[in-house]
Amino acid sequence: MSIERFVFEGDNKFITITGGVDTAELLNMSGEVKEHHIAIRFKDGSGDDVQPTAGTVRFQASQFRDPYYDEVQDGFFNAADVNDSSRVRPTVGGPLRAFKVTLDSVVGATTAIVKITSF
Repeated sequence: MSIERFVFEGDNKFITITGGVDTAELLNMSGEVKEHHIAIRFKDGSGDDVQPTAGTVRFQASQFRDPYYDEVQDGFFNAADVNDSSRVRPTVGGPLRAFKVTLDSVVGATTAIVKITSF
């Protein structure tokens, strides 16, 4: 059985993209599951899927409730490569208590959705 979680910005599962440095966190994860698959989608103002033309995506995770973030393997990539079939999708093995996404200078999208599917 899987558990799906979204990285929220306030009460909104859509992360607003400003073109600068945008961050969102998922805190107080249970730490009970040990395999996590991370996915991201970018949307335009109409809610349609888009592929950004510039910027970077960075995923970080922590095993501590008071987050001390480590890099997620394969969790740093160019936003323009989001749909590249050769890009290795980031996964985390081990318990998670917190997760952070940083979108830096992303162009060509207005929002992002980050989903963590855990087993």
